[in-house]
Amino acid sequence: MNRLLSGLALCGIVLGCSGATSTGAPPPPPRRGLSAAPPAVAAEPVPAEKKTCSCSLKLNSDAPKPPAAEPLPPINGDLPQGPFDLERRSACTAPLCKLDAFVPDQAFLQTTREGVPTQAAVWLETIADNSVVQLPPADGIDALALVLEGNVAFGEGDPKKAPNPTALAAWGALRARGAGLFLQARGRASVLMAVTACSGTLAEAVQRARQNKKGPAAAAGRLETRDLSALPKFTWAGGAYHARIAFDGSNTDKALPSLTLIQATGSGSIPENVHAEEWEHISVLRGSGEMLLGNSKYPVKSGSVFHVPRNTNHGWTGGGQELAAVLIFSPAGPEQRFIQLGAAK
Repeated sequence: MNRLLSGLALCGIVLGCSGATSTGAPPPPPRRGLSAAPPAVAAEPVPAEKKTCSCSLKLNSDAPKPPAAEPLPPINGDLPQGPFDLERRSACTAPLCKLDAFVPDQAFLQTTREGVPTQAAVWLETIADNSVVQLPPADGIDALALVLEGNVAFGEGDPKKAPNPTALAAWGALRARGAGLFLQARGRASVLMAVTACSGTLAEAVQRARQNKKGPAAAAGRLETRDLSALPKFTWAGGAYHARIAFDGSNTDKALPSLTLIQATGSGSIPENVHAEEWEHISVLRGSGEMLLGNSKYPVKSGSVFHVPRNTNHGWTGGGQELAAVLIFSPAGPEQRFIQLGAAK
């Protein structure tokens, strides 16, 4: 993950909520790498009759050596402090906000940049004191929630029939197989929420779910929780990068989505990469720089949301501000590279 050195190239080889919701309009005010010239090279003489390239080099020992890459400045990797905002957001101020359509706005069924059907929707839900956000159960749709500020109580089904819901504090994460959950704020709360389709696009999954009113059968362990503040932190590149993985696919159904908080020094980068089988959904809590997405580049700022389809080139170049972003891989899998990087440090 250090700054990339440019290499030598030879012979052609190269590297509907019932409360108020909004999409673009602001919500109610929160209450709240390095490249170096290669040394000179001299190719071995090639006999005139030889038609193919030997692909061998002789380096001129008298040529100046490229400078070593400077180490990236480390960061402490502490959990970031709010307030937070995302470009896709919703505010629940009614006593009960039922998301019968699984998203607070139909625009969330499209990607934020290209406007094409997405595999998941991610948004920031601001919940007023004692207000409840409820997602119906559905085969083919999973849900994630990460409390960024405040506290919530959560449970399955009807909140009126759950007299003692479980509490979830800031940096508590929840994963619900088959959705079907509610969140009730204890004081004002800000929650990063996501719904993912197990197959096809989210719009297709929502349409199937609304046609099938029965929903999935109850299953043990359907709701999972994690506390990011208590999870191990994977660190590499001398402390320039940190990752906390709330959910992955190593010990559970690999078809479920994963959730990772990644933090990086402001002068770092995430090299261009591709996921053949997984979508990646990126919510930037803090950060600046530039995002490569397919053949386009977009500015990165705090609150940016990016949806990266399968088989799409993408990468991040830092712009000076430390990065703190929530990465959702659907299905899980690519988050395992952070464990490997941490182990190899």
